[in-house]
Amino acid sequence: MGSKSELPKKLSKSLIKRLVIISIVVSFCFALLIIQFYRIQIIEEDHWKGRAERQHYFNISEPFRRGVFYSNTSLQNVSEEKKLPFVIDIKKYHLYIDPASIGERYRDEVSNFLVDYLDVNGKAAEQIRAQFNRRSRSRRLQSWLSQAQKNEISTWWKPYARSHKIAGNAIYFVSDYQRSYPYGSLLGQVNLSVS
Repeated sequence: MGSKSELPKKLSKSLIKRLVIISIVVSFCFALLIIQFYRIQIIEEDHWKGRAERQHYFNISEPFRRGVFYSNTSLQNVSEEKKLPFVIDIKKYHLYIDPASIGERYRDEVSNFLVDYLDVNGKAAEQIRAQFNRRSRSRRLQSWLSQAQKNEISTWWKPYARSHKIAGNAIYFVSDYQRSYPYGSLLGQVNLSVS
């Protein structure tokens, strides 16, 4: 076995040249990497920070159920089952689309189905069709749809989206509660009984 002093003698000049060239290339690539990090993190900081915030922060309004007013049961002994609500919340749905997920060649067909199903015409139909051309990820088309309407649209949409390779959530629903007054507005009577 040779000593440490014999190692440099064994390296040929061509091998040393190769090692120098490789080390220069690696150093150059590392310098390019540092320059790229500087450009992204320092020069373009505002652009990338804004883009990250748009992707990570968004507002969601959660629907809630409001209180229910019942008839005055203190005057009579009425069981829990016989209490009559003056005001109730009914679960409804808002219809939204993600225009960016629906290809341009399918937009007319999808919008025509929705316009026909929602039974709108004239200016309302034009507004629905215009929503498909907006550069947005969320456009509300219709409010206060019933559970049955939601199910019918979903029944048509899911197979259509699957067969045309469109994202399944390009049409989606957001639930909300709509206030209903089965006996008409009784606000005057409620206000008189509170005061």
